[in-house]
Amino acid sequence: MVHGLRRAVPNNLASVQQSVPASRTAVPYASATLAVMALVGLAATPAKAAVGQNEEMCDPVIDGGSHAVRTSSGGVLRSSATHPCPKEPDLVTSDPYIGHLGLGDVGDSKGLLESAMRKRHIKWICNAKVERFDAAMLDVIEHDHHGQAIGRKEVPFDFAMLLPAFRGIEAERGLDGLTNPRGFVLIDQRQRSLALPNVWAIGVCVAIPPTETTPISTGVPKTGYMIESMVRAVAVNLRDVLDEKAPSAEATWSAEATWNAICLADMGDTGIAFVAMPEMPPRNVAWIAEGKWVHLAKVAFEKYFLRKVRRGATEPIYEKYALDALGITKLKS
Repeated sequence: MVHGLRRAVPNNLASVQQSVPASRTAVPYASATLAVMALVGLAATPAKAAVGQNEEMCDPVIDGGSHAVRTSSGGVLRSSATHPCPKEPDLVTSDPYIGHLGLGDVGDSKGLLESAMRKRHIKWICNAKVERFDAAMLDVIEHDHHGQAIGRKEVPFDFAMLLPAFRGIEAERGLDGLTNPRGFVLIDQRQRSLALPNVWAIGVCVAIPPTETTPISTGVPKTGYMIESMVRAVAVNLRDVLDEKAPSAEATWSAEATWNAICLADMGDTGIAFVAMPEMPPRNVAWIAEGKWVHLAKVAFEKYFLRKVRRGATEPIYEKYALDALGITKLKS
């Protein structure tokens, strides 16, 4: 979604016009909020042969800075003919270790997730890139802690779920100063573009630097509550722009998202819950727990969230008070 405000705004928010092909419609705006999703970089992981794949997936060029699998919560799960899923699946991940989650640990996420995977007989390969694949085989390159390739493996499978690296959409990539090399929008602490002061960005399209240096480039996840905090900040700041309040440290035009993260990860009959406040370290809170209650909480939250959507209630008063009591807020005070 790209949302544009066409009302007149202060002179310091200059309108930006981009040339577009004749087959498209140019929509002028005074202020715009970018809330577009990211693309899946399938071209970074070519197929061995064009068996049921499109041309982009069969591109022989590998983007050296990307990787096919991003986090240990995703990755590539495969099952062999002798051990069909879910008996002995494998996890191939670019993360340096299980439980990294793109966040550099949340509490004891490493020990907790390793234990959960051992109980389910799930083996893993970390610091790995998927070089290519076909209908029954993954070619995986393993790396050491310095990012140097140390070997290749062929991982056979009957079923594989591949999560390639994300990249920004074509409409945003290539605009000078708007995005980073991967196409994600560069913003300040108020969610505003560093290059275009009348452009704001929220959600997956936002550029977030890695929490730490890893052998294989590993992105930071964007969770639902974290994105809600971005949306709240942009809404408050845009209201001040429309009211023509000057952007200064003294003015109220200064809402900043907390980027707090709440996650319920379902694992079938059990699950893992974590709270990271804020998501990016250093954190004030880094809590993680496992249990059947997480699975039940996930089911209950799904029903609760869908009910909110149907009613159009983004944040009922009882939800706000409950989260406030736990110290979980969307905007920094």
